[in-house]
Amino acid sequence: MDDPGRSELERENEGLRAELEAFTGRTEKATSPVDPHYLSEILAFIPDGVFIYDRELRFVYVTKAATEFAGLPANELVGKKLVDVFPSFAETEFYRAFRDVIRSGAPAVARAPFEFPDGTSRWFEARAYPLPDGVLSIAADITERVEQEAERERIHAQILKAQKLESLGVLAGGIAHDFNNLLMSVLGYASLALSDIPAESPASESIRQVEFAAQRAADLCKQMLAYSGHGHFVVQSVDLSRLVEDMGHLLMLAKSKNATLKYDLSTNMPKIQADANQLHQVLINLVSNASDAIGEGNGVIGVSTGVMDCDQDYLTDLYIDEHLAPGRYAYLEVSDNGCGMSRDVQARVFEPFYSTKFTGRGLGLPAVLGIVRGHRGTVKIYTESGRGTTIKVLLPVHAADQVVAAADAAGPIWRGSGTILVVDDEESVRNVTRAALRRAGFDVLEARDGQEALDLLAKHGDAVRLVLLDVTMPRMGGEEAYRRIRQISKDIPVILSSGYNEQDATGHFNGKGLSGFIQKPYRPSDLIAKIRELLGESDFG
Repeated sequence: MDDPGRSELERENEGLRAELEAFTGRTEKATSPVDPHYLSEILAFIPDGVFIYDRELRFVYVTKAATEFAGLPANELVGKKLVDVFPSFAETEFYRAFRDVIRSGAPAVARAPFEFPDGTSRWFEARAYPLPDGVLSIAADITERVEQEAERERIHAQILKAQKLESLGVLAGGIAHDFNNLLMSVLGYASLALSDIPAESPASESIRQVEFAAQRAADLCKQMLAYSGHGHFVVQSVDLSRLVEDMGHLLMLAKSKNATLKYDLSTNMPKIQADANQLHQVLINLVSNASDAIGEGNGVIGVSTGVMDCDQDYLTDLYIDEHLAPGRYAYLEVSDNGCGMSRDVQARVFEPFYSTKFTGRGLGLPAVLGIVRGHRGTVKIYTESGRGTTIKVLLPVHAADQVVAAADAAGPIWRGSGTILVVDDEESVRNVTRAALRRAGFDVLEARDGQEALDLLAKHGDAVRLVLLDVTMPRMGGEEAYRRIRQISKDIPVILSSGYNEQDATGHFNGKGLSGFIQKPYRPSDLIAKIRELLGESDFG
């Protein structure tokens, strides 16, 4: 009588054991160290699938795990050719490995995905061994392992990308900061020279050109600071659709004549907290890059806006994954039907000064990335070589509302009096600042670092009306110097000065009574306007 406790598979395999014994050449029980019945029961508990094929790759024997992998019972496999049951198998690495084992008599290993007739796909690793009249295959489902390896590789790639961006950002920010100090002299002395000579002097136009070139260099520094994530942000509520509409005429200038602009702007967009001027730069750079990709032929540049809910899986699959929170993101998308990008180009497209165009290009997209990172956003690139590119910028709808007020413009000619302490390690910065302040009627004390500033305050503290303090200095930097200055006097106005933006430079001074900030390079008129704002007109005539 049949045992009801036995599985259907065991009952099916009972009739196959004799064939297995004959196939393996072990029909004499006296020569077999293990009873085939007992061996079959052991194989039924192996989690890997065990398959035995004849030389025509016809199923001879399958275990329980093997039928689960195949998705078919044993009676629908045994006696049938592998390619008859799974026609697509003939195109797989497994099939080629099995044929090689039959031809060479040497073991082989294959690792590949396999798509089943129902459309599902799983990864398997099959180890194939030669038998006297066929092949023994031991297959393991490694889908979970492959997915874990892919996730580790993705995380590793993201870490490398983040480290690369951070390193390049530090380099770009450092260069921009130091270059801003040099530009202080150029802009400052050009401005002072213009005030020294008559407007009709032939030299005035040359000096204006020097001032213009220095300002262009300062704008370049701002782009480098934007790439490094240290750009100057003036945050306000921004409607991306309205921003694009307002920039229509500028975008026409940013594209080539043979490119057509098409808009798809969402209505009722939620407002985001962002720097509108920085987003102007993002959009112009994206449109300009799309125009370059189209080249000399006719093409279409699409500009669209919208809002979407992003889950964690979507955010981790973007160009930069910096632990962004899931939620609602407004997006700005620029697409083109130009040349597209290869994988190699896509991997380097946001590197400073990397460009597939002519020499001298290369800060457009890196600046875009820096601005987006500064807004706690992210970027998605869809591209295919020869078939165009779409770059989507996503910005969080609920960003921090940190508004940085712009400095008031300088008013009429104004002169002050009293002593101002200028603290900066760059001699060129001290020189041009001293000249500007003296022209405005001030006496000037100079210090190369925080310690010298404290020594001068100890001697001339009663006479000093204001301190202009640099952030980064040797021996004693601005943060420590400011703390010590406040111990000496809680009332003396202190203006912080730095080549970095206000958010970064003043982050450690919040709530500590800092009077103001001015970003290098600045014109003498900007500095005087800031001082006038703090000291007031009533004190000086």
